[in-house]
Amino acid sequence: MSPAPSHSSGALSKDRSRRPPHHSTATRRSPHSAKKILSFASIARSGFLFLAMCHFFLLPAAAEPCAGAVDMDMLGGKTDSPIIQVDINGHKAGMYLSGDFDDIYINDKINLDLSAPLKQVLIISNGEDYNDAHLVMIERFKIGNMNVGATTAVASDYYPIDYIRDIPVVGVIGENIFKVVNVLIDYPNNKLYFLPHRNNDECSIKNMDNLKEKFHNADLVEDQRNLAMRLRINGTLRDLHIDTALSDTEIPIKWIKTNSKSTPAYNTMTIYDKDPKLGYIGSIKELCAKEFCEHDVKALLLKGISYGSVGNAFFEGREVLFDYADGKIFFSDRKPDRRTAGKDLHFEKTHQARIRVSEMSE
Repeated sequence: MSPAPSHSSGALSKDRSRRPPHHSTATRRSPHSAKKILSFASIARSGFLFLAMCHFFLLPAAAEPCAGAVDMDMLGGKTDSPIIQVDINGHKAGMYLSGDFDDIYINDKINLDLSAPLKQVLIISNGEDYNDAHLVMIERFKIGNMNVGATTAVASDYYPIDYIRDIPVVGVIGENIFKVVNVLIDYPNNKLYFLPHRNNDECSIKNMDNLKEKFHNADLVEDQRNLAMRLRINGTLRDLHIDTALSDTEIPIKWIKTNSKSTPAYNTMTIYDKDPKLGYIGSIKELCAKEFCEHDVKALLLKGISYGSVGNAFFEGREVLFDYADGKIFFSDRKPDRRTAGKDLHFEKTHQARIRVSEMSE
């Protein structure tokens, strides 16, 4: 682990870094440290993809009736997080999709003909862990039939590599794409759509107004600069970060009031950037979004965290529409899932571990 850097222009935040750090250790930074370390360079880097996507999705409708609409199959199956096929400098690859990341993160262990490092950077995780990485240029980046063109990415060997259909899954595409277009993830049919924010009468690929009328909805907000959805957990309003690349819904144990004073004999562990957090698989008595409510929702209840995340388990079996422009997330009731069995692939995954109670500490 690299030593803590000064507030210089070479530091970048990764996925969970914009969240408040966990408070189990006295030496950790304040909740605002990671945000302060973000530099103008990282903001400009994020703009590359944003501008490229804007160029694609704002093509005049007269030139092409369905300009900007992208319809693609996802690579995974049941229990897998959304994985889409991309082309990186002529190399076929898969990438996860999650609103809990700010930009493109990629593993550079596989030959993807990335540029030489443009500059060295540090990935700041939870405002406390520092991992070496570097900024690179992807000369030719394509998502489905959408030519994004040249864009930058944060490259490191820190990220896992999975394989699906012999295609390496090399990283994650973050929230910038949610800001430029509406993203519709159709889990039961294993489809993903990128749709212009405004409906085009000549484009019948998906009628968003019709979907919105039929679906449940929750407010889409930003919490610590992460995409989040506003939900009620056992009657209390909470903003839960949206992480479709995370396996389970995770919440702080302190959010759940219980009459039981006993601690489960065995526990579950999840890794927050090398930092293990202990807890147990439990349930949320009532999870609601406006008129929608689910009862006895399975969740990972963790000690030592101060925020919650809605994981892939909540979205499975649903159609989910992210409408950043209107500040809403729409989702259907669960439907019959036509997908084949998956491999339980997630960029971030709950780790099952049998850990004795005596080993747990506050």
